Parts: sequence; structure tokens; C-alpha cells
Amino acid sequence: MVATKISWKMIREESYEYFQKASEPLEIYGICSKILESEAVENMLVVSLDTKLNIVGITNVGRGILDSVLMHAREVFRPAILANAAAVILVHNHPSGDPTPSRVDREVTVKMQEKGAILGIRVLDHVIIGDKKYWSYQADREFYAGF
Repeated sequence: MVATKISWKMIREESYEYFQKASEPLEIYGICSKILESEAVENMLVVSLDTKLNIVGITNVGRGILDSVLMHAREVFRPAILANAAAVILVHNHPSGDPTPSRVDREVTVKMQEKGAILGIRVLDHVIIGDKKYWSYQADREFYAGF
């Protein structure tokens, strides 16, 4: 019987200037709005963080249509696992310019938080980027109490 050795390597396709730490929604907005500012359709980013909340990667895990993006927990957590991340922050844009979360946004946030708990990767926040403004689940204390 012959065994095959398989290895995974991460390739950095683009580089961005990261802040040393990125735990506050405003910092995440500042970084990710530059990535998403010219997008005409929804995109989902995963910001992977180490145990000290330093960014170890930002990955686009989904590109959708004007008002939605299809994603699965497998795609959301793959870059975090490969980066050996302790936590993630989900970020997506609303091309309409209004960052108010939809019912689906809320459902996805709870679902990803539950899936992350199983994997041992905390979902610290979900930031929605609009036109020169953002909305954060962490900042919304009423919703965040459930996290």
C-alpha cells in the first residue's frame, strides 16, 4: 500500500496594512471598508484573529448578488482554521448603502456563532458596511447580549 502525503499552504494574494490589534468595530470598518468600497454586490469577509486579537488574515469567503451572499460555515471557518485563528469577525457590505441588518443577517450571525463554538473559534462580531457608515452586532448591546 502506498501512502500519499498531502500538505496545505496559505498563499497571500493581496496585502493590506493591518492595525496591530483590531477588536473595535470602528477599526474593522476602517480596514474592511477599503476592501469593499467599490463592490456593487454583497461580499462576505472573514477577519481572522489570534489570541491577542491581532489580525492574521482577511479572506473574502463569498461574493453574492445585489442583496445577498450565499455562504456556508465550511467556507467561513476554513481560512480561520488555516490561519490558526482563535476568533473571527464577520464583515459584509450592503451595496444599498444602508448597513441595517436584515432578518437573514441576524440568523446567519447566530448560526455562525454556534458553529464557531463547536470548532473552538469565537465569533466576536459581525460588522455590516454601508455608505460611509457601519453597523456592528458588538455595538448593539441588545442583540450582543445573546452572544
